Amino acid sequence: MLDIRSESVGSLIEGVGRRTASPGGGTVAGLQAAFAAGLLRMVANYTQGARFENVATAVAIILGELEVLESRALGAANDDARAFDVVGRAYAAKTGDGFGPMERTAAIARALDGAADAPAATIMICGELVALAEELAPIANQGVIADVAAAAASVGAALSTSVINLESNLSAVEDPARVRHFERILQNVSLVRNRADILVESVRNPVPA
Repeated sequence: MLDIRSESVGSLIEGVGRRTASPGGGTVAGLQAAFAAGLLRMVANYTQGARFENVATAVAIILGELEVLESRALGAANDDARAFDVVGRAYAAKTGDGFGPMERTAAIARALDGAADAPAATIMICGELVALAEELAPIANQGVIADVAAAAASVGAALSTSVINLESNLSAVEDPARVRHFERILQNVSLVRNRADILVESVRNPVPA
């Protein structure tokens, strides 16, 4: 079973390119979110020392929250890969021996329902990452401020991919409470995406002091 933390970058890319359901776009989205967290951690680590003593407490808090989000993003990437292993097995299942077409259809629907959870989690992680990037940008070491924009752009990519994946699986979700939960998550996407875009533009086109 795939464990993102133990895979090399090369093996992950090779795995994504295989003719298999997993790892796929959702795993890539989780990794994009994790890389965004890593970039923000790097900026925060450069925003330490005597020059930044007045923001030391805020930076320490941001660092701690970023570590948690990075771990959650990697977890979502893993969860997506495992969910699509189940989807792939459901589609590959042969009918027979008491397992008929209706049972196969039901198994596929259950697998797709379960596959909605990981992209939903990634979308929520993206929202939290944007909020931390907004906190960090005004106090960050300006020598590495471009990496705040790079992190925001990575969040935007993770967000877009996760929305595509969640929407494609939503039709298989039958529980009304789960449908409402996912719809609420999707309703917030445009705001988060706009905030990420604003962060990128604020670095590319800073307001003169």
